[in-house]
Amino acid sequence: MKLFNQFTRTGLGLTAALTLGLAGCNVAEDADSPMADGGPMTEESQEMSPEDPMATEPGQGMDHGQDPAMSGEAMGDPMDGQGMHMAAMYLGPADDEFELRFLDAMIIHHEGAIDMAEEALEKSEREEVRQLSQEIIESQEDEIAQMEQWRDEWHADAPEERQMYDAQMSQTVEMDETTKSAMQMDMELGGADEDFDLRYINAMIAHHEGALDMARQAMENSDEPELQAFAQTVIETQTAEIQEMLALRDSWYMGADG
Repeated sequence: MKLFNQFTRTGLGLTAALTLGLAGCNVAEDADSPMADGGPMTEESQEMSPEDPMATEPGQGMDHGQDPAMSGEAMGDPMDGQGMHMAAMYLGPADDEFELRFLDAMIIHHEGAIDMAEEALEKSEREEVRQLSQEIIESQEDEIAQMEQWRDEWHADAPEERQMYDAQMSQTVEMDETTKSAMQMDMELGGADEDFDLRYINAMIAHHEGALDMARQAMENSDEPELQAFAQTVIETQTAEIQEMLALRDSWYMGADG
């Protein structure tokens, strides 16, 4: 339990830009990457509001390894050795298909959050965790239904398959299974042991950060008033849930030395 003694909240921030157009869903880090030539994810677009509990200084890198609570031991290697998708999810430029890509990405992302929340209902014995998880399920199921409706109304001619932005081809393409998994941020939360709630909270905070990143892109790139309002609601709701989870984590695990 000593690894829970110190928490660095900024360690939960998203640290690397994920280029979702690559077939292998590779992280863009080298000079030849499509994201390296003055890529779209600028400091301005990534900067968080002062109210955001995960906010950092613009351009400040956040080291995943600095947070003991997010270590492989505490998380139980949730990505089966691949590491968590601590990445900004780039949805492409402000073109005619941005809203389609946003809706498809956020729907899948919400489905991942619902899966984790349902697992928490099965495994957690804490009422606070169970209540929060139920609220996440209900709110995000409603939001999925709304996004599906907008997709049908705004993009009636779009393919049935989920769409994404291919950064190498600079165009919208069908989302492959690897990218769907990355969008969901699928995580193995482990068994119903004494540290399940810690793993769940850490994973859900990271998952919410992915939603916040995409919502900020919608605020910047979409001219659709309804989508702007929706993105603002996502930011407000999930920021509040992050604050709640941080408070619960601090209350239950700060100073634990057993």
